[in-house]
Formats: sequence, structure tokens, C-alpha cells
Amino acid sequence: MLTYINLSLKEIIRRRRRALYTLSGIVLSGALLSFTFLVTSSLKSSFSRVLMGVGADIVVQTHGEPCVWAPVKLPTNLNPIPVEMVEKTRKIKGVKQASGILICWAFNGEEGNLRPSVIAGVEPWERELGPLKLSQTEGSGNWLAKGRYLNDIDVYASVIDYDFAKFMNTDVGSFIDFGDKKFEIVGIIKTGRDARIAGAQAFIPLRTAQELLKKGNIVDTIFVKLESDADSRRVSGELKRLFGETSSITTNLDFPSMVTGLSVFTNLFIWGMCIFIMIVSIGFSMRSISASISERFKEICVMKAVGWTNRSVRILFFVESLIIGLLGSMLGTGLGVMLAWGYVNSITLQLSEVLAAYPPCSIASSKFEIALSGIRIDIIALICIIAGLTLVSAIASIIVLRKLKKIECAEGIRRI
Repeated sequence: MLTYINLSLKEIIRRRRRALYTLSGIVLSGALLSFTFLVTSSLKSSFSRVLMGVGADIVVQTHGEPCVWAPVKLPTNLNPIPVEMVEKTRKIKGVKQASGILICWAFNGEEGNLRPSVIAGVEPWERELGPLKLSQTEGSGNWLAKGRYLNDIDVYASVIDYDFAKFMNTDVGSFIDFGDKKFEIVGIIKTGRDARIAGAQAFIPLRTAQELLKKGNIVDTIFVKLESDADSRRVSGELKRLFGETSSITTNLDFPSMVTGLSVFTNLFIWGMCIFIMIVSIGFSMRSISASISERFKEICVMKAVGWTNRSVRILFFVESLIIGLLGSMLGTGLGVMLAWGYVNSITLQLSEVLAAYPPCSIASSKFEIALSGIRIDIIALICIIAGLTLVSAIASIIVLRKLKKIECAEGIRRI
């Protein structure tokens, strides 16, 4: 085998142009595969973190005609959902927990200078599911910076966002107006750097938010936590049937379609791209090896005339293909890692308005931008890509080298 490797290396060096041609195709395939895998992995990790921030696997909302203006109103892109639907959601097989919140816009100020604050009515007992999911450590979800959380006896009490408190120059113990009611600020929370699904500037008891809105016992966003063994697609399908065609069911699986700036990275595109790359790689390798055999027709005839068997010639070409495939896949994978790193560090992704119901004129702003987690190098996956492309080169050589049996050496020797 060492003899074959030695001869193959000499032949690759001797025919550098042909080797570089073959190598370039494998490098391109490796770069595209590793780039696609690493960027997709990074994006999915970032999307998962956004959903983890609210403790949910699925977010349910409904959409339709915007409601008319009022001192306290529903966001333009959200429709009311009867509270009974939360209980129906809990009864779906595979659902571990479900919780509804009521996002509202509360307008304050003088006529002609009205600016809305975004408030969220939450169940005070719910601290593990929703936009006010509390974390014990900074940087993950929300954590109390000052004061306390809402409790079951609070009515006109509010927990507000740290940035909003700073903008309003207010603190725990002060009062703030939402609609025609004054609320005591009992706590201030800080949030991580991630975008926030159904984020708000202030959180009040759900029943108080319903009272301000005056539309009955409703919510407008439902967060769903699944059992560990639940089928997310099946549950999503049942939720779609339950809530109707005007609903949006957001999960990790379809999160890319809900993110602005990321229309290209869908699961269908990713799988299609990978299959296309593998097919092109096989075709490119077969064409290159076939051309190499044609160029070396006389040489092969001489080798067979001096005693080389078809099997020995096939092994020599096979080893050459393995060496070029291994080198090309390693270079291509390295190039893909660099391209993925550059791409992830240059793009800006944001939640759509469906998931972050902030009006352009709101007091202070929401965290719309998704903080990408960076490229996480998965050594095992990259090794699999390298091994896969090397195997593709080997398979291509096996397919093409069958034509060696048809070579008439007498004809080749006469051409010398």
C-alpha cells in the first residue's frame, strides 16, 4: 500500500493541473457543506435561546383586522383569544403547560403627543413560562434588579423593565400611569441581550390588564411547553386546527420564517442544498477521473503490458482519488468554517413584528435584534463532512474505473 501511496503522490505532483482541477471541486463542495451546517447550527442555537427565554416550545397568536384606537388597545397585529382556549390547549396530548398573556398598548400624554407604552398582563403565579420568566442568574431570561415580583393580591401594581425605568426616570415605590389608572412600581427587572418574544416595558396582573382593555376575559398570546417526548409537528398541527387559519404557530422548526433578514435559511433549502452539493461533487469527481484516465491512456497500456493487472491500476487510481478527496475536503471544510464565521458576524437578524409587538413610536424600544451565538465548532460533524466527501471521491473512482476493463492495450501501444 505504501508503494501505491508513493506512486500516487508522484503522479499528483506530476499532473498538478489535473489534480488542482479535481481538488477545486472538492474544496468548493466541502466549503459549501461546512458553511451550511455551521451557519444553520448557529442560527438554530440562537433561535432556541430566544424561545428558552420565555420557557416555551410553541408560541400561539391570532391575527386579523386591527382594532380601532383606544387609550388602551390591542397591538395592531394581534387579535383577542378567549381565555378558555388556554385550557383547551392544556388538554392537547403532549402539552405539559400552557399560559396566556395579554399584550396591550397604553397611550399616555397630551393630545397630539400621545406615546404608547407596551404593557403585558401576566398571571402573577406564572414564573416559568412567558415573557416575565425569571432566571436565577444574570444574562439568561429576566432577573430582578430591585424590588419584588407580582403576587396574587396585587391589582394596580407593576414590574417594569430596567431600560424603561431609566428612560422614565422612575424607581420602585413610584407610580406610573397606564391608561386612566395609576400603578405602583413594585419591582424592576433586567433582561439579557437576546431579542424578546412578546416583550413589554411593564408587567401587570392579567385581570387588571383585561379590566383596562375592556374586551372581556381574553389573552392575545399563548405560550406552550411540551412534554419531553412530544411530537412538536403533531402538536403544532392540532393547535393550527384549534385556533384556525388566522393563527401563527411558532416553533423552533419554523422560526426562520418569522425572522426578518433570514428568508433563505429554511429547512427545505438546507436539505436541498446538501443533496445538490453531494450530487455535484460525485459528478465532478467522476468527470475528473474519467478525463484523467483518457489523458493517461498510453501510460495505462504500458503499465498493463509490463505486468500491471486491472486490479493494480484501479487501486492506484483509487488511492489517488482518496488522497485528493481527503486533502480537498479538509481544505474546503476549513474554508467553510472561515466563511461561516464571517457570515454570522456580519448579519443582523430581528424578530418580526408578529413576535415583538412594539409600535414605532413607543416609549423606549424593545430588544428586536437576535444575538447570534457565534460559530460553535462541532468537531464530530466536521470530521463526518471530511469523511463523507472523501468517500464520495472513492465511490466516484470505483464507478469510473470499471471502464479500465474495456481498454485495448494493443491499440494504446501502437500509438506510442
